[in-house]
Amino acid sequence: MATFSQLDIGVQVADNDTDISFVNVPDMRADSSDICADNGTCNAKQISTQDFRHGRIVMDNTFGPETEILRMPTYAQYWNGAGWIINTSDNCSQVTDSLDGTEVYDPVLASNQTVIRSDGDSTVSAGQLTLLWQNTGSDAYRGQVAAPLQVDDWLKWYWNWDDTSSSVLYDPRASAFFGRYRGHDRIIYWREVGQ
Repeated sequence: MATFSQLDIGVQVADNDTDISFVNVPDMRADSSDICADNGTCNAKQISTQDFRHGRIVMDNTFGPETEILRMPTYAQYWNGAGWIINTSDNCSQVTDSLDGTEVYDPVLASNQTVIRSDGDSTVSAGQLTLLWQNTGSDAYRGQVAAPLQVDDWLKWYWNWDDTSSSVLYDPRASAFFGRYRGHDRIIYWREVGQ
């Protein structure tokens, strides 16, 4: 499904009773995108022009030391007909950023460990949102936390998390890795060489 840019929305009257109702000064044709004013075939009144987009929310995995707040980039995207791009016009989509108990910890949390996720006001701005993951327990958690982000139905996608439901819409999901990518104490500097 592609973006419907500049989609005209109008009203057309169908009087099946007396055939005397009509639209005063029609300026669009309800069944066509052709310009009707030139040939006098207008049968509806335009009330609005909208951009309709097929969208979703996407999150990137994040990792870092268990003693720091981890920043998880989150994006509102839409399909432009060829690929998914960030919807920089989205300044109002809402998400529920707190963890809801459906997250999966590997390894399992100990009784004195707590992980929270927040972002401030839970509203997308210019198509982006940063989720903040933090250890708040008395003992820092080291491991992976995979968690969905609750979004409105129209921002879900066919993620097929369970490999059996490719036609079911799901909330986006990503993982935060606490303390997993520390590196070796004897390595002072790593350099990645491109080929």
